[in-house]
Amino acid sequence: MALADALRIRPGDIVCFVGAGGKTTAMMKLASELVGRDYRVLVTTTTKILEPEPAPDERLVLARTLEEALQEVPAQFEEAPVVILAQKRLGKAEGDVAALGRDYPIAVKPYKLEGIPPEWVGPLARHSGADVVLVEADGAAHRMLKAPNIHEPVIPSCATLVVPMADAEVLGRPLADEYVHRPALLADLAGVPLGQAVAPEVLAIAIAHPQGGLKGVPAGARVVPLLTTHTPNARFVALGHAIRLILLSPHIHHVVVAHLRSNPIRWEIYTR
Repeated sequence: MALADALRIRPGDIVCFVGAGGKTTAMMKLASELVGRDYRVLVTTTTKILEPEPAPDERLVLARTLEEALQEVPAQFEEAPVVILAQKRLGKAEGDVAALGRDYPIAVKPYKLEGIPPEWVGPLARHSGADVVLVEADGAAHRMLKAPNIHEPVIPSCATLVVPMADAEVLGRPLADEYVHRPALLADLAGVPLGQAVAPEVLAIAIAHPQGGLKGVPAGARVVPLLTTHTPNARFVALGHAIRLILLSPHIHHVVVAHLRSNPIRWEIYTR
């Protein structure tokens, strides 16, 4: 079984990734899995992402208008099963690329891509020919955990599945800018001081609080958190505690823990 099965992605889904801990990697890995099922996959963002290096079966489309996107994306699906869509290429981002490290699991170019408005996603899902749409709907500045600011995340109202993410290895690290994006916001949300070690309760709040990972989730959308690890089949007491707390949310049926750098991806499902 693939990560797409763990997240229970199905044809017609509009999947939005929020939080931190490997959103772009998860999207590109999932796109590759879904291509193996003869799906056509549209990959896009409503924020900004590093530009992926397109594989032979992927195409990049830069479209300034929805009308242009609705022309170009179906045309590119005639050539390749994965289309990456953005509005434009921004300035160079060599520092961002260098911060990823040599073992970063997907190839990226030293540029940022500016995402599309969220209102484009519905028409593209209906008319582009995509079987599944994958949307990076949040930014985390390559940190392991985050709390959303007032304008975040940017989830389109048509989303059918939202995947809040975090790097589980943040447990025990300081609640500080080195590891957490917007640490003061998360400290306020969790009622803990800045600099304190990230406890399971803090990770659970970041993922399952209405002003954390559940912020902006459309009514009726499914929610499946994805916690990433640095080693396959990682198990430690603090992670288990965090998962149990996350599963207290009535909006969450199961949690996936995955090592995205395995090939194939290794993952486990946790339920109540």
